[in-house]
Amino acid sequence: MRRFFRSRTVTDCLFFLLILGIALALSFALSAVNDDNNPFAMAVPVKGEQPLVLDVACSVTARGNISNCKKEGKQIPLGWAIDAEGNPTTEPDKALVGAVLPFAGHKGSGIAIMVDILCGILNGGVASKHVREDKSCGPNVGHTMIAIDIAAFDDPAAFDERIKAFMKELKEVRKGCNSKTREDSDCNKRKGGR
Repeated sequence: MRRFFRSRTVTDCLFFLLILGIALALSFALSAVNDDNNPFAMAVPVKGEQPLVLDVACSVTARGNISNCKKEGKQIPLGWAIDAEGNPTTEPDKALVGAVLPFAGHKGSGIAIMVDILCGILNGGVASKHVREDKSCGPNVGHTMIAIDIAAFDDPAAFDERIKAFMKELKEVRKGCNSKTREDSDCNKRKGGR
């Protein structure tokens, strides 16, 4: 999705793209396996620069990472997946017939459910486990794209000033974390990351 935003000029609109995927993720709210990882992306225009892009899936890892571990004969980390019976597993074979877990537990699952609704149910596509049901014609994957006109909220030039100041602050925090003057634990808390 990042390539989508990089290949287009994002100006005077805040783009928000949602795409329904077809990997596995667990839905805590439904207590059932949900056959998608519900990736979504957002891009914010920054005049004269590349847009600020968030491009994530709602799963803790990509299904391909589990397949790679299987090929390499390695175990997967505990917390990545469950087996077909819903038990936590570190065995790639069991994970591949089970489900990849959502990031952030019930919070990631909740976001995945909302993406499912926006990209599958709202637009007449399919949601959850139904994405892969009809193998004869491929998945009926839904997509939703939302573009927000910045001018409907404020002067685009004023928005541009604010977003550039915000981006500068983000870059300063990042530089500070790369500095030897900060404790590693403090930087790790700020970076979040995997």
